[in-house]
Amino acid sequence: MRTPNLSTAICEILKSMEFGSKKEESLVPIIFEKFGITRKSTIKRTAKAISSKIEKSLINFEDFFGEIFQYFRPFSLMLEEIYEFLNHYHSSIDSRASQFKFNFERLKSKLNFDVSNFPRELTNTFVQKNIKKHFRIFETNLSAKGKYGDNNNSLDYYAIEFISPNYDGDFYNIFVKLVSYFWFFKDRAGMSFKREFHLLEKDLENLFSDIELLIEILFEQYKIEYKKVEMWFSGDLRGNIQEYDEKRERISIRGIEREKRIARDENSYFRNIHLEYILNSLVLALQFWKKKYYRTDFEKRFPFNNKNKDEFYNNPGKYINEVKIFMEEYKRALYDIIIFRGYRDSNMLIKDILEFVRLPYWKNRWHLYELWSLVLVLNFAKRNYEIELNFREQDDYLELFIPKADAKEAVAKIKSNGKELECWFQRKTIAPTTGKGVEPDLRFMKDELFPVDIFIIENKDRKNCPGSHIDNVVEKYLKGTLARDIWIVNYEKYNRSDLLDNLNKKEVGGRNIWIGSNFKPGEIPQEFYLSFGKMLEEYFEKKPQRVHERPTFDLIIDKSGSMKGKPIKEKIERIIGIHNREPHEIFLFDNSIKKIETDRILEFLNIRLECSGGTDLNNSFEGYLKLKKELPKMIYLISDGDGLYECYERYHSKVLERGSSLIFIKV
Repeated sequence: MRTPNLSTAICEILKSMEFGSKKEESLVPIIFEKFGITRKSTIKRTAKAISSKIEKSLINFEDFFGEIFQYFRPFSLMLEEIYEFLNHYHSSIDSRASQFKFNFERLKSKLNFDVSNFPRELTNTFVQKNIKKHFRIFETNLSAKGKYGDNNNSLDYYAIEFISPNYDGDFYNIFVKLVSYFWFFKDRAGMSFKREFHLLEKDLENLFSDIELLIEILFEQYKIEYKKVEMWFSGDLRGNIQEYDEKRERISIRGIEREKRIARDENSYFRNIHLEYILNSLVLALQFWKKKYYRTDFEKRFPFNNKNKDEFYNNPGKYINEVKIFMEEYKRALYDIIIFRGYRDSNMLIKDILEFVRLPYWKNRWHLYELWSLVLVLNFAKRNYEIELNFREQDDYLELFIPKADAKEAVAKIKSNGKELECWFQRKTIAPTTGKGVEPDLRFMKDELFPVDIFIIENKDRKNCPGSHIDNVVEKYLKGTLARDIWIVNYEKYNRSDLLDNLNKKEVGGRNIWIGSNFKPGEIPQEFYLSFGKMLEEYFEKKPQRVHERPTFDLIIDKSGSMKGKPIKEKIERIIGIHNREPHEIFLFDNSIKKIETDRILEFLNIRLECSGGTDLNNSFEGYLKLKKELPKMIYLISDGDGLYECYERYHSKVLERGSSLIFIKV
């Protein structure tokens, strides 16, 4: 069944999405190819011609709109999260202005967000609604009488009981409980079961899409409003999950208020049970799946006896088979409840789509994506720390400048315990070990002797990155910053066999390089929050325990022939100025290293330093470590050698183990 003028509607939507422009080349691989339309076949073709071709390839009209919805949904979620963050921030500051303007240097106009006029209903079209519900007419089969008799013996009673597990701090339905451990088993399985878990994940995704549909239908049928409610959960989840209060054993969902009794049809099965109890347990099961909660309580709560537990733990294939068996039974029960009755007209949906793509946010959605990346981390940090955004207050709005390069000031600060961490857009780094730098999208740093990087996020937007490009980016960032955690994220999937998973991790010299794809709302890996939260906790709250106060810093100075005329003195003056004291001990090296006796290093440099000879950096630093029974808090090494980066990678972990920090300064 097709709606009238479907081709015209598709054509209008494509034009609104700027089909044919350079901005929208990505529409071809993402949407068109699913309808047998290749990039080559779109060359010099009008939107009208392409629309006609799409219409002919459709089995039913929801196929095309389903693809459009999937394309829109992440950006709608971004909008919602940004507005929620700005609403919260607005309530915490003393300002009457209700508009926030983000001035992107690369844009001719600004992105405006009016917290008093948020297009919530429009964005909710793409956030909450199930695509099937827009096109198909469903009804729920909830009568008291079923195929197997009245009341508790009815088919409908069985189906509802089966899909809506009894809930008492955990799921008691075997299928739902098995699925709640999916991410645990997938992580354990490794490469040998990668394909099997990928296929199972697709099947479960389709099933949970239908569960979401049932929830929507029941909420609508009984005229229920979504409310934030808490449910008891006594299991263990990995990571710092925003909705989960582990101490109180409470997890937040968008469900029905407790003890909310609904007026029910006399013939409805729900007249004898609490609707909130059934729906809230379903909502929680759906939330477990969509947010990818990783359970760490396998030994305590996995739903099989100890003997079988060992079999599951050692054989992920057994887990896959059991899930498939229980899933088939679960599907039969679910589809006894949801009955398909036909198609509905799509004119309202077309109107909503056109209204959405005409919003300024859609045309500038990749800037919106950058802004959302900032909001993502600040929204996480605001739970435990004070957030200060660098807004300039104008007459009736607050403005934040987002540079395209060479930033002059931080966009935000995170504060706690008298300390602050700066957040920068496009602030160039300089790694003291290599003299090289990068301009990451988000850079969290402290500004002391020289800027010290703590956490880096490089956002590749929607680029279809080839494998060689990713390797080059990783190498570039390893040499351009000393941050311990570097996240290189991409909106789309990477087209490389070893990067098919949404998250891949490389460890290099004690540093973590995270390569994330499909990085968008609802798909953020828990490891991202874990690593960012750990960084904040260590920076603001960690108090190192020391038996006694160690010396502040040592200086190690390259005196080889190539150092003649280099600005050694200026670098040392700055170090001394920061610490407000002379170095504890001073060492000179060329092909070997030796300690010098002086309490006035600057005078020594002026009068007695002679630069000559070659450079053996590794041998000299190895000699320094052997000479020192106890390392100072910091070690500064000044050199012009090409091997600084390699030397740092080789020795900085050893230095950290001995309670010190190693800083190489290239001149």
